[in-house]
Amino acid sequence: MSAEPAAGPSPGSIARTIAAIALAVIAVATILGRRASSLPDGRPAPEFALPRLNGEGGAFRLSEHRGTPVVIEVMASWCGACKQAAPVVRDAHHAQRARPVRFLAVSIDDDREAAVEVARRTPFDTVHADRQFIAAYQVEVLPTFIVVDEAGNVRHTSTGAPSRRRLEGWLSDLGAAAR
Repeated sequence: MSAEPAAGPSPGSIARTIAAIALAVIAVATILGRRASSLPDGRPAPEFALPRLNGEGGAFRLSEHRGTPVVIEVMASWCGACKQAAPVVRDAHHAQRARPVRFLAVSIDDDREAAVEVARRTPFDTVHADRQFIAAYQVEVLPTFIVVDEAGNVRHTSTGAPSRRRLEGWLSDLGAAAR
């Protein structure tokens, strides 16, 4: 008497199940392990002077913008989440506000030409980061958002593409609500 092999899942369905579990584990690990800059809110934002890739030319110096809140988006041309964030940030930049807000894109692209190409599509200043900026702001995940208040202190840090509601909440906290 010969035994028939038990019918079980096909090798293809096992592979798909393993892949789905692996993706779920990676997603949870990313969410739980995700951190923005580890700069504590309320601390002074580190000073920087980075070369502009568009806009007014010269260097963008954070200290020259005291008195005006600054929304800093640290990004790269190859970053998918940065591309998702772009319309939200662009819309926030174009909105009429209760008070002025400065927006700044900080590219960490190794290839300067890739950063320049992103700057051509960005309606606000874009600068090219150096190692000191990345270390000072402890950037580990892209995009990283840092909101600096008018006194030069870090008010909010976050990673990933923010929702419109979240970004507008940060700006409202600074007295710069959309009108």
